[in-house]
Amino acid sequence: RCSEFGSGYRRVFTASEACCVCGGGAASSDAVDLRQPANARALRTERYYEGIHPADVLFARRGSVYEVRVAAASASSVDAVLLHDGAAYPQGMYAVRRAGSGTVSVAVELAADAAIGQYTLAVTLPGGRAEAPIVILADASSPDDEAYMPSAEARAEYVDNTWGMVFTGNAWSHSGYKHTYDQYEWNKVSVGARSLRRMPVEDRADLALVARHLTYSINADICYGKWGGGSYTSGRPAGGYECDAEKGRPCHRPGHWNNMTDLFAMHTSLGYNRVQYCQCWVYASVFTSIWRGLGLPTRITTIFNSAIDKDYNSAVDRFYEFNADGALRPVNSGGLARDSQWNFHTWNDLWFARSDIDCAALGLRAGCADGWQAVDSTPQMPSMGGSGVTGAVNQMGPAALTLVKTNRHPRCRSDAGELLNATVARKYGCYDTEFVTGEANANANEWVRDSSSPTGWALHAAHLTDPRGDAFDTLGHSAVAMGVGPVSPECVSTGECPAEKEDITSDYKRPEPSGPATPVLPSCAQRNAPYHCSGPRFQWNTDARRASVMAAEATSPVTFLPGLEMLPRLHGHVVDVEGHAHSSLTPSLHFAVPEGAAAAKVVCSFIVTAVDYRSEAVDGEDGNVGSQTVNVMVEPGAEGSCSATFTRDDYAAFTGGESEAFALKVVATAAAGDAWTVREHQKLLCTPAAGAAVDGASIRCRGMEGTWVA
Repeated sequence: RCSEFGSGYRRVFTASEACCVCGGGAASSDAVDLRQPANARALRTERYYEGIHPADVLFARRGSVYEVRVAAASASSVDAVLLHDGAAYPQGMYAVRRAGSGTVSVAVELAADAAIGQYTLAVTLPGGRAEAPIVILADASSPDDEAYMPSAEARAEYVDNTWGMVFTGNAWSHSGYKHTYDQYEWNKVSVGARSLRRMPVEDRADLALVARHLTYSINADICYGKWGGGSYTSGRPAGGYECDAEKGRPCHRPGHWNNMTDLFAMHTSLGYNRVQYCQCWVYASVFTSIWRGLGLPTRITTIFNSAIDKDYNSAVDRFYEFNADGALRPVNSGGLARDSQWNFHTWNDLWFARSDIDCAALGLRAGCADGWQAVDSTPQMPSMGGSGVTGAVNQMGPAALTLVKTNRHPRCRSDAGELLNATVARKYGCYDTEFVTGEANANANEWVRDSSSPTGWALHAAHLTDPRGDAFDTLGHSAVAMGVGPVSPECVSTGECPAEKEDITSDYKRPEPSGPATPVLPSCAQRNAPYHCSGPRFQWNTDARRASVMAAEATSPVTFLPGLEMLPRLHGHVVDVEGHAHSSLTPSLHFAVPEGAAAAKVVCSFIVTAVDYRSEAVDGEDGNVGSQTVNVMVEPGAEGSCSATFTRDDYAAFTGGESEAFALKVVATAAAGDAWTVREHQKLLCTPAAGAAVDGASIRCRGMEGTWVA
């Protein structure tokens, strides 16, 4: 109580501090009845008061009325205003009503589209002014709020639930892990409000801009991302702090952060510096704590075989060349493409209406973009637009799933009105819908080195889906999230959650082969070499005088049978235990030569690398586990096969690293003359968790590697 310091002191609140300041003539806030219990019941904010919080903090919801009472002779002697850092809160977003005498009721009526965040309620009294912090929340139960979610059951899950299961792994083997959000705790609310500090107050009324900005500020302020090699517990990264647990600055592997209370406490103890270290599932959990803490609905979504399309051609481009032995090997493109494919990627879907999108301009009905919106605070690619930022920064979304699914992308216009491409935008940055379409539904292009092509590459094949003869290898194989309803103890303890896990793939894409349709860049002139236009689609520049799909020109009689076989089995873990029946892997390819054709020589190549969940080499090395080349002669009318075996001795050198999810990536190719095929597959490695039994039908793996099942 500031009155303890004497008369003339008034309260000043920031996002992180409460101070008593000698302001002269200020009235004690004890003269104001804040009516916290009554308002909390009326506005359904009781849970915000359950933990530690500033004594005078108020929680209000936009579209509602917050009432305080003041001892005063008349209503005319009392007034109230909302302030932000001493400046006026936008007047059109609230109104004040006063009534009564002796005890005056002061009602602050917030508009349904009021700016969310933390502000100050200042009440003017006959003896001065009293202030209290007020947090303005959204109201997902109100039809007037653009975050309105009609289902009470859905709100209970996506707004109120303080924990959830986050799914990681790969398309055929993944598990759920419990993450605690505790969004009602003051530390979450105040840090969330602080994360909006760069935004003009007016923009905080626009959920699209708020969501986009949070994807930037969580990475800029709260989470330090780290992938690949190097220590996760020692050293000092660029722009970070020296890892030193004894001095209160510990660093942890991303899998450590499954309780957001611990992460937010570390963040504040570090003076609001970034916590070390985070990866996608941590970024998504931080976002969930903040967004739900603001009263808004969100779910954490995981997409398996997520594509990172960095060159805006709606495809993941892979490159190959023949070596001197006639074996086809994967190679680097020399900088022409930087696409990648992750075993899984985790982000957030948010629920709100999109009045900011011009549906008529897209040829769609009003409300075409309402509902779930994808956002991603994991830093991947700079994007223009947004509020409170300048230039291109790491931010993504919100991308309306209805538009992602149908490949409809809002066009961006400059202030002068001309159309701009997807990487240049003004305020909203085009929402990155095309990038999300690529993540969930990219094509797969295969290129082979060709000296006759202007770029040195020719397109061998472009796949709309399932390029490897294995449905689990489809880009954007599936999307899952925690569904609405109870969670069994078995789900929490084992990670096996068939009833709790909801398949939301149909929210992102049509049934395969869906294809992402075509990129939306408006003209060839806006692209630099080595691109050219091929109808409405942008492709890598190839020799325009010949067909780009080489497979149509192949004269070899060899037929490659679909799929890649694997022993002990294709879909399952490799077990990192000496002598275990599943500790090695043997991939094989099959092919045939028809009757009447000439015998053919088939050159097979098998390459195995150790990769993390982003398909990047682990521990900063080249990840080379081993490679083998096998030559096979196939007689007319016969079938043939080639195979190679890789044992634990081959990959053991990589198992001591700190990667959260370690896999063995197999690239198998077979070539016969001018015909060839490529198969790629990843096998998760199961390193048994501490104390796990290794002699049964299942093994609980360490970290986030799931469970091996015989």
